Amino acid sequence: MAVSRTPIPTFLQRVRVLVYQHEVRRAVLYSFAAVAGIALVLPLVGAVVGASRATALAVLGLGGLVAVLLVISAVVLGVVAPRRRWGGDSELARWVGGRRREIASDLLSAVELARAPARPGAPSRDLVNALVEVTSARLDDIDPHSLVEPSELKRARRWAVVAVALNLAILVIAPHVVADGWRSLVSARPAPFDGARLSAAAVVVGRRPRAARHHRGAQGPRAGPRGHRRADRRADGSRRARVDHRQARRRSADRRAHDRSLGALPLRDHLAVGRALDRDRDARDRGRAGPGAGGAADGAGRSARCHHAAAGRARLRDRG
Repeated sequence: MAVSRTPIPTFLQRVRVLVYQHEVRRAVLYSFAAVAGIALVLPLVGAVVGASRATALAVLGLGGLVAVLLVISAVVLGVVAPRRRWGGDSELARWVGGRRREIASDLLSAVELARAPARPGAPSRDLVNALVEVTSARLDDIDPHSLVEPSELKRARRWAVVAVALNLAILVIAPHVVADGWRSLVSARPAPFDGARLSAAAVVVGRRPRAARHHRGAQGPRAGPRGHRRADRRADGSRRARVDHRQARRRSADRRAHDRSLGALPLRDHLAVGRALDRDRDARDRGRAGPGAGGAADGAGRSARCHHAAAGRARLRDRG
């Protein structure tokens, strides 16, 4: 086919290699200039901050982080981005057309039509081959090196030279400042007690003297016998609350034990206990109604309790 004999793919490949090299060099030069600037600033910062170990580590960490970011940026901008931007022939043909307007339309059309699939209404293959031949003949007059802008690389090289010149100038003018700055950053020793210093004021730890405590008590809200009485009342109230709490817990435990003992009895014993309790309650009511019913009520209560105890003993014998 005529497309395989055209020099357009070869021309685009040569241009692509030149563009990739140009972008890599420019990214490396800019990154080198930035790293040289960091190397210029770090010793000056170290000379200013002094010999603090924590500050030195922070400055070195920040400088290292910026340097790593610069290297990553150089890789992305110089290697990854150009391949994603000009990896295809159509994109590279547009870039060449931007640099050479007289061939922009013909070159892009020849590249796209040569790779277009067959479809109804497509241009004739003879016309496409003729366009490719004419465009190839026009490409013979274009030097691929002329497409790369030399001013971009010169600008990046100029920044790198300026950064190196500034480093050399500072090193010649103030070598002791640079040496002291790097020494304070690299070989800074940790401060004793983590940088803490002794206080000029005396610090007393412990209880106050007795005289001071009496003086504080004489002026405080709890001074005098009234304050002591309030304290005693609070102490008595807390003791009384603890005693009431223990008694309530004991009554609750007794009630649970009584309920468990009743739950272990058979049905007839439950009925007997219920009848005895009813008789006890009736006797109490009669005692309230008349003066002579107190003895009967007490007797009924005792009979109910005796019956309850007898039922419990019978239950224990059955279990034995």
